[in-house]
Amino acid sequence: MDTIEKIIWAAGFIDADGTVTIKRCRRGKDGKWNFFPYISCGQVESNQSRKVLKRLKELFGGNICRWESKQRFRTDKGFTNSYPMRPTISWQVTSKAAVECIQKIKPHLVLKRANGELLEDFVQKFFRGTEY
Repeated sequence: MDTIEKIIWAAGFIDADGTVTIKRCRRGKDGKWNFFPYISCGQVESNQSRKVLKRLKELFGGNICRWESKQRFRTDKGFTNSYPMRPTISWQVTSKAAVECIQKIKPHLVLKRANGELLEDFVQKFFRGTEY
């Protein structure tokens, strides 16, 4: 698969299972809110999903994280741990790498194209020449 085919594949995958957004978090001692471009895809953990997310990381950078939920589930008879959630893994890319990613995949997006355009507009409006 050549590079353009990989980018088209990635666009379809992100369009179907991904998130293209502007994320916020509190940083520093003053607790100010920071906003930054963010793209992610999450999957239930399996050998297949690891391969898929590794390919996204190879194409666009970012990180792959694994997490398990400790949530208890409600049944008719109260709370139980008999049906735990399966572990999930996710690929995430933020800031400048997220902008570079969206610039490559945006022409091939269908469902999340508007989100990609908003992300680019956000960066142009609030980060004019500064590092993000």
